[in-house]
Amino acid sequence: MDKVIRAFIALEMPVSVKDIVQRMQNDARTRFQCHISWTRPEGMHLTLKFLGDTDISLLADLESALQAAVKGIAPLDMAVAEPGHFGGRNPRVIWLGLTTPENLFRLQKEIDQEIHKLGFPLEIRPFHPHITLGRVKNTKGMKGMMAHLKKLPIEKISFQVNELILFQSELKPSGAVYTRLATILLK
Repeated sequence: MDKVIRAFIALEMPVSVKDIVQRMQNDARTRFQCHISWTRPEGMHLTLKFLGDTDISLLADLESALQAAVKGIAPLDMAVAEPGHFGGRNPRVIWLGLTTPENLFRLQKEIDQEIHKLGFPLEIRPFHPHITLGRVKNTKGMKGMMAHLKKLPIEKISFQVNELILFQSELKPSGAVYTRLATILLK
């Protein structure tokens, strides 16, 4: 292996969506004393495929695979939906849902199939479009906070996404730093 980087494929969220998420986070932060590692605005995206450790010699092939995956996929019309969480009674991740077109599920499946040809494993978990609000460190007080978040009046803004991004993720003490490696337009 040459140099290895940590990589993932995602859709960037517009500032208007990041603003909604930040308002929800700030509201929860001030009202509840839950132990949550909140997602920073620069980390707010819709992950379509986490690649993990990736040999940099594969970057050109990955970009070609993503070009093949987006063929016939038009820009995606999406909207903000309700908040929720993963982890059942012991939430691990809290998120803001997204209403999405059927094309998004097709795109995610095409990406999975194309990069599988490069040796990446197929995704076994069902795809659930969301933006991570935060990662739960301790579940104390979570039930009340989730009930509160679900009652918040959320501006149901609609937006369009017209590009797919291959990101590098560098884990640092101050949090992950994301760098665009490739941008593929949806047409």
